[in-house]
Formats: sequence, C-alpha cells, structure tokens
Amino acid sequence: MRLREVRSAVDLGRWLQSVGITPSEHPAFGGVHDVHTTGSLHYGGAPNVAEMRRRGLKGKALDVNDTDPMDDGFRKDFRTEREALQFLYFRLLHAAEKFGWPLDELFFAGFGYIKEEGRPTEAPNHPVPNHENHLHVALTESDF
Repeated sequence: MRLREVRSAVDLGRWLQSVGITPSEHPAFGGVHDVHTTGSLHYGGAPNVAEMRRRGLKGKALDVNDTDPMDDGFRKDFRTEREALQFLYFRLLHAAEKFGWPLDELFFAGFGYIKEEGRPTEAPNHPVPNHENHLHVALTESDF
C-alpha cells in the first residue's frame, strides 16, 4: 500500500504497518477501548463501543504510537517518539492534501486538523488537547 492509495482508516493502518508502525484503537487493529470522547470517530460515530457493535458500525479513526525505535526503520532517524510523531503528523497532512484523502481529523501535541475548520495545509487550524503521547487520525471512507 502506498500513501496515494489511502482512502480509509484501514488503508492508512495498513500503510503504517508497512513502514513498521503499529496502529491501534480501531476494530481492524486490535479493537477499540471505551476511553474516547462520546461519539468519537473511533466508534464510527456511535457514542461508545457497545453501541458501535450493536449498530454494526466501522471505526473511522485510529491512534498511532511508535515507542520502540528498534522495531523498525521509521523511528531510528528521530531522537524521541514525539519528534517521530510530529514528522508523521506533517507527512500525513501533506499526503492528505496532495492525494485528496477523505481526512476528517488529525491531532497531535497541540496541532489539530478538523475538516470543517479549514484545509490540511492550514494546520494547525484547531488545537486539540489530550493528544500529547499519540497521533490520532480519522478518515471517512470514500468510494473513489
């Protein structure tokens, strides 16, 4: 999978795996825990995990950590996980703009992109708290 082929959270998770980064908090990547804001895109728009399952919804968001620099080649070029995730934040913003991803949200360490608030190249357009130790990405799946 290449970045230009990403059209959903699952596609992005597969790309992350291809570069050695493990996505989480998505049904396709280890499940979702009831730790997110009510109605989070982690729950596919449902208020919580139980309702997501009951309604058969798919998760539209995932989280990213890259805590082990020895498990892949991605983090070896960065001194800290924060530096690696900040690089990834801007790389994903650029890819979303360049390849027309259906990007809904991208949050990390005070940076925040929300689709209704502007364009990816205008980040940070909406600072989002509580994402200091992980990157949050949400994409609404598209049919193109």
